[in-house]
Amino acid sequence: IDGGIVIMSREKIADFNANCAKVMLIGPDPAKPYSGGVAFHMKVLSDLDALKDAAIYDPGSMKQMFSFDTLKIIFRCIRLGSKSRSFDHIFINSSIYPSAFIKLLLIIAGLPSTCKSRIRIFFHGGRFSNIPFLKNRWAAGVARTVLKKVDSVHFLSKEQGTGFEEVFP
Repeated sequence: IDGGIVIMSREKIADFNANCAKVMLIGPDPAKPYSGGVAFHMKVLSDLDALKDAAIYDPGSMKQMFSFDTLKIIFRCIRLGSKSRSFDHIFINSSIYPSAFIKLLLIIAGLPSTCKSRIRIFFHGGRFSNIPFLKNRWAAGVARTVLKKVDSVHFLSKEQGTGFEEVFP
C-alpha cells in the first residue's frame, strides 16, 4: 500500500492463478470491438496466463444516462448476482465518469451480500471531483454503503486515489 492506495503488480495478479479456483473479470469483453482505456485493460488482463481461465462478464456500455440501454444494464447487473457466487475473486474495471460510476454501483449492489468473493475495483480515466452527485451527502453516503462490499481499489494515478479518499474517507 502506497499512501492508502493499493498497487497491484503483475506478479501479484499471477499469484491468483495458484491460490484460487475461479476469477471473474467484469468490464468490456476483449473479444468485442470496444476502444478506450478500460477495454484495453480488460484485454491485457485476459491475455495474462494467470487469468486465461477467468470468466468475463460484460454488463454493457452506458453511453447515455437515461436510455433503454440503461435498463438492459440494470437487469444485467441484477443477473450478475447469481452468476458471481462461485468465484473467489471478482475484478471490476470502471472509468470514473458519472454514468460509469452509476454502473459500477449497480454491479456492486447486484452482488449478493453473502458473496464470499474478494472484490477489487480497477479505476481508469476520470476524476471523482467531476461526478456531480457525489457532492450530495446523501448520494455519497449511498455510494459509500455500496462500496463497503469492496476489498480493494486500484488507480491509474495518485491523484485519482486522493480524489477517492476525499469523497470516501
